[in-house]
Amino acid sequence: MSPAFLNTYPEHFARLQAKFQGKTLFSQAVGGNFLASGKLQYSLLVQLGLEPAHHVIDIGCGSGRLASQLA
Repeated sequence: MSPAFLNTYPEHFARLQAKFQGKTLFSQAVGGNFLASGKLQYSLLVQLGLEPAHHVIDIGCGSGRLASQLA
């Protein structure tokens, strides 16, 4: 049995394509405001103890919201 998102994500993306284009379409496809989401994720990590001298490994399984803020 395949995971549900393999069916639901294409449907979700098709609905978004009917409403949005270009960068807005892809921003919505990954969950909304790219920059605000990345800043929120970064702030949460800082609150949990992330410091400038720490290392973070990005294994490339997302849209890059957090990686862009960590850079």
